[in-house]
Order: sequence, then C-alpha cells, then structure tokens
Amino acid sequence: MDESSALVGKEKFFDSDTIIISKTDLSGKITYVNNNFLQMTGYKESEVIGRPHSIVRHSQMPRSIFALLWSTIKEKHEIFIYLVSKCKNNDYYWAKANIVPTFNAKNELIAYHCERYAPDKKIIDRHILPLYNELLAIEKNYTNSKEGMLAAIKHIQNILAQNNVNYDEYISSLAA
Repeated sequence: MDESSALVGKEKFFDSDTIIISKTDLSGKITYVNNNFLQMTGYKESEVIGRPHSIVRHSQMPRSIFALLWSTIKEKHEIFIYLVSKCKNNDYYWAKANIVPTFNAKNELIAYHCERYAPDKKIIDRHILPLYNELLAIEKNYTNSKEGMLAAIKHIQNILAQNNVNYDEYISSLAA
C-alpha cells in the first residue's frame, strides 16, 4: 500500500463468534447498535443514536463501494461487502458485512440492518486492499469527486463483467 492510502491508527480485531450489529433509518441515521458495535468503535450509545452511520466511515473506504452499497439496498436487495470502519479514537477494523433492507407488513422499505463478521485477513490482504487501493487511486485521479467516484464504479463494473458475476458473487468467490 502506498503512503497516501496507508491506514492510520491501530488495527483492531474481533472474534469469529462476534457479530457487530447496527440499524439505520432510510437516510442512514443510526437507530440501533449492539454492545459489540460500541465495544469495537469506542462510542457510547448516546453518541451514535440519531447520527449518520458515516460517523464510522473510514477515509480509506472507497466512495464507489458505498455508492454500490446504497444503490443495491435502495433497490431492496441485500449486499455482502468488506468494510473498513473508523473507531472513535481513529483506530480501525475490517469486517465482512451483510446489509439487508428491512420491510414492514406492507412490504415497504423502512430501514436497513447491518451485521458485521470477522473477515478472513488473507482475503483482505490479497484481494480487498488491492482493489480498494485501486478504486481510491481512480477516485483521487479526478478533481471532481463525483466524476472520480463514477470512474471507479465503471472500473468495478468492468471487473464484474470480465468475471461474469454480480458483486455478491464476486465477493463470495474470493479465496485466501
């Protein structure tokens, strides 16, 4: 990883039997977190409830991945994605997340539910970090951040097309 894309702070880890949970409203404001979320991030519940989930967004997380995430869940589909999240003290942790739309009895989209699991560190090192660094470099290559994000999204779409898979299939296919 080059210096401009280096993760700062200390990397934190969590056990494979730990599940970090958060829930948001449709605009991404946090409505619920479990104790594992609070322990990993170092926040108190009162500091995150009602705040945008981006409070834990790490600067080294490509905007294009978040655009993909939001477009998928707004279309009422779940997504599996690797996330690097920022803690209150600027440490960070990696997770494999499953983000699922939540519906009411009328099948109306009302919220989002995210469960984060301990990732395979080899997959992060061999596949995710190189991909995210590539996407970040594309994004930073443009003076207009929206154009950079769109160029990085196009890059992801090309990778998926070359592999003849959707994003979830691509993520699931990654092996250490």
